[in-house]
Amino acid sequence: MKIELITKSDLDDLTQLVKKMNEKIDGFSNPPTKFIRSKEVRQLLGGISESTLANLRNKGIIPFSFIERTYFYDAESVIQAIKAHENTLLTTPKNGIFTGKSKPPPPLSLSFQPKSIHS
Repeated sequence: MKIELITKSDLDDLTQLVKKMNEKIDGFSNPPTKFIRSKEVRQLLGGISESTLANLRNKGIIPFSFIERTYFYDAESVIQAIKAHENTLLTTPKNGIFTGKSKPPPPLSLSFQPKSIHS
C-alpha cells in the first residue's frame, strides 16, 4: 500500500473546491421559478379546453415556453395574466372563451400550488 501525504495547502485547496461546489448545488436546488404544464393551467382557469388555452397563447394573453413538444408556463406569470384580464376573460360568456356555456366558471382559486419540474 502506497502512502501519500497531503499538505495544508492541498487541504485548503480541497476545502475551497468543496465550498464552490456547494454554492453551485444550492443554486440548483432552489430554482427561481416554478413551471406548470398545460393541464395544470387549464385546471387553474376553471377547466377550460385545450383549444381555449391555445387561443389564449396565440393572443399573447398567457406567456409560455415550448420545449421539446411540451408547453411550459411560469406559474406566477399565469396568475398575473389572469388577474390582469380577469374582468374580460372570466366574466363575459360571449368573449369567445366560454361560448355555449350558460354561466361563467366558478371563481378562481389562486391558492394553486404548482409542481416544480425539478422534483
